[in-house]
Amino acid sequence: MDAGWIKLHRKVIDSAVFSDDGLFKLWVLCLLLANHKDGWVKVDGVLQPIEVKRGQFITGRFALHKVFYPRRRRRNRSAKTIWEWLKMLQTMRNLDIKSCSKFSLVTIYNYSTYQDYDEQNVQVNVQQTCSSRAADVQLTCTNKNDKNVKNEKKKRAHAAMPPSLEEVTAYVGEQHLVMDPGKFHDNYTMNGWVQGKGKPILDWKAAARNWARNEPLFQGMKGTGYGKSNQNGGIGRIRSGDYGVPNITVCEDAPESVSDSADEARPLLPAEPEAGG
Repeated sequence: MDAGWIKLHRKVIDSAVFSDDGLFKLWVLCLLLANHKDGWVKVDGVLQPIEVKRGQFITGRFALHKVFYPRRRRRNRSAKTIWEWLKMLQTMRNLDIKSCSKFSLVTIYNYSTYQDYDEQNVQVNVQQTCSSRAADVQLTCTNKNDKNVKNEKKKRAHAAMPPSLEEVTAYVGEQHLVMDPGKFHDNYTMNGWVQGKGKPILDWKAAARNWARNEPLFQGMKGTGYGKSNQNGGIGRIRSGDYGVPNITVCEDAPESVSDSADEARPLLPAEPEAGG
């Protein structure tokens, strides 16, 4: 039971089964229990093995309940309720149930149709998604997950190739940006071309435009160069933020306000006469 996998079409989201948590869990469980190939199953109390074809499985009321609830808890639904849910799936034409005194044989409708199609344009009969109506549709089986992976690889490849100083200078000239391309290139080269949170810069041109918009803020802060001391002895540090938005932190030891000395503040007194005057 712990080996292999099944295919689940995205259209199941639009089905009536998906709206009910318990019913949807039972439907997925039926897909997992179904045989992926033809075989024979030995049932207790039955002399001859039972042939179980692909898309079928043998179960019973209490056996299905035990698989549905691996752990016994007080809030679990009863075995009768789970079996009623199975009959509801039969009513919705998702599966068929053939019962006898010893066991029940469950057959998933259109099992091979949905479990066998490959990554090509195929004609399928839409019925597995818990709908009583059937319609012929053309499915273009595009693996969106592979597409997302390819996009991520492109982003990482783009981020792994930082621009040269010549490229930055040329782009600044083309866009007529008012900025020093050398400072921009040196700053991000020193930081490894990453943003403030350590994420790689995916679009250095956007970072350059933001840098140009914030260039006046750089120049407006006196003494906040690249590690240069300001006139008051403080250190101005410029830390690059997301996409070229600078986070400027200025640590200055504000000079203490020196007021006039006490002697200067005290009113002047007339000078004492010299002795013998």
